[in-house]
Amino acid sequence: MSKQKIKLILVDDHQIFIDGIESMFMIDDCIEIVETANNAAQLATKLKYVTPDIIVLDLSLPGKSGFEIMEEIRANLPDMKFMILSANNDEESIIRSLKSGARGFLNKDTTKEEFKKAILAINSGDEYFSESVSRIIFKRYSESIINNNKQSEADQLLTSRERDIIVLLCDGLAYKEIADRLCISARTVETHRKNILEKLDIHSNAELVKYAIKEGLISLD
Repeated sequence: MSKQKIKLILVDDHQIFIDGIESMFMIDDCIEIVETANNAAQLATKLKYVTPDIIVLDLSLPGKSGFEIMEEIRANLPDMKFMILSANNDEESIIRSLKSGARGFLNKDTTKEEFKKAILAINSGDEYFSESVSRIIFKRYSESIINNNKQSEADQLLTSRERDIIVLLCDGLAYKEIADRLCISARTVETHRKNILEKLDIHSNAELVKYAIKEGLISLD
């Protein structure tokens, strides 16, 4: 009994590009290209008659973009797998592709071997990204972690009440005014301020304002 092949639909507005991929996989023991389309409308028609395992598509298409196509199809077929094969390999295109539902992303200058490797990985439930795409994803992820750590420093060191008091102190309010706003005593506000300065190793209101700006507690707007 022969192994069932992975069924693909190719979507690209350059027919010569589609023809090239079809010719590469005309005789293959794992992959079968069951349909092709040049735009969203053609793809929608093809999906009425065949359900592929993976849709391989470009991002720059006439009418609707690859992003829009993925989002619309996922609304009706949430388990559909997508792989992007595109020359648009800038950071925003890659990140938006992931958010739209892509399980893989290859540059158009990829090899047949890597294309096949990606299809096999995605079909088995994994993800696959070319080396250059992986570097961009890792860079964005690393930046996100660093930014989250910076933003959470105040959360880790200070209580919610202490953060509120910092904001009001930076607004120039006196202890009594802050006390009235927060329904506490002026003495309690003074105690909170003392604790805040000790925690942050800060010695003046000017330093406190700088800290609040750096941590995003207040803005200069």
